[in-house]
Amino acid sequence: MYIHNTASDAYGLSTSNHLFRMTGGNVQCTVESSQTALGSVHNHGLWAEAISLEGGTAVFQALSGDHGYGLYVPGGRVNVTGGTFTFAGAASAVLTYLNTWGLQQPADGVSIYTAEAADGSTRRMWRSAADGRLESYLDVYGYYTTSDFRYVHFGLLPEATDVVLNQARLNGLTPYWANGSTTAQAQLSDWNAYFDWETSTLTLKNAEVNLFASLWDDPAAYSYIQANGDITLELQGNSRVTEKDAYPATASDVIAMNTKGDLTVTGSGALDVQLHTDTAVCLGMNSQKDLFWYGGALAFKGISRLAAAYGLAASGDRLFIDGGKIELYCKGTRVEAVSVPGGEFRLTGGFLDCTGIATVYESLGIGSGTATFAGGMATAQA
Repeated sequence: MYIHNTASDAYGLSTSNHLFRMTGGNVQCTVESSQTALGSVHNHGLWAEAISLEGGTAVFQALSGDHGYGLYVPGGRVNVTGGTFTFAGAASAVLTYLNTWGLQQPADGVSIYTAEAADGSTRRMWRSAADGRLESYLDVYGYYTTSDFRYVHFGLLPEATDVVLNQARLNGLTPYWANGSTTAQAQLSDWNAYFDWETSTLTLKNAEVNLFASLWDDPAAYSYIQANGDITLELQGNSRVTEKDAYPATASDVIAMNTKGDLTVTGSGALDVQLHTDTAVCLGMNSQKDLFWYGGALAFKGISRLAAAYGLAASGDRLFIDGGKIELYCKGTRVEAVSVPGGEFRLTGGFLDCTGIATVYESLGIGSGTATFAGGMATAQA
């Protein structure tokens, strides 16, 4: 849809003082006005009191006008739970009269938005707040301060925005954590964990993690460290994950580190993990997508008395090792020291030692659809 107005103001789509809701489909809307003699020209791609973006794809552009806004929301309520949306404006991509937005995270917590400045540079625009809302990462909301941004893209991208570690929530607002604490801090000079929100990188530095929390998407499963999207784990110094409290009797899984996205491990440090469960599955490092290990050392000992045990596990298509030193000892009713079911395992560097002891069913040192050994060294005992 293209609208060209030779008079004053032009609106691509307007619900005025009511809600605009989009759940699917595709909308392309561009408005502009050639009239400048009448003074201020108000061109809006989308004008609504509140919007709820739940699915589909849309582009709203206002190519002209000293008040040319891709999105004009005087009520300031914007809920984003799905889809991909782009707003562009001659004056500013977005205008709202409120100092805070009602941006709500999707249920899985993965929400990253990017903004492009007039000079063409881009960066993430939003970060998650402690109460689950999303707040502006830059000072770009409000009546005037959005003027530096001519383009704003709302989309659900895979990078992690939040990490829960030792029951503390690390994000763009509170990225630092110190041993012995269950809360994250905005600033901390002597830290043991730091989450770089811009790059989705969690750095562990001589961290002592011993408290678990239930997973976001599975309250019966527990993890000592969890991330809600793709994340890089950088190991510095010597860190440990150990048990302090007993697990609930209803626990289905106990995991040292769980990621909803890809897990990439780097660094020159070491991580020591020791877990013992009764009826719960015991896992070391678990990625719900792909897992890539490029550096750092891992020593994992996981024992489950009445359930299975896994060392490194990836639910996606790939588990690649190209550096570091990984030693896995797993004991349970069923064992896979390295597990990428139906996927590809590849060793091109580093050292991998797998020991699996199964008390009831099969024991696998490496369980995968295909396996490639093109470098490094591997030993397996099952």
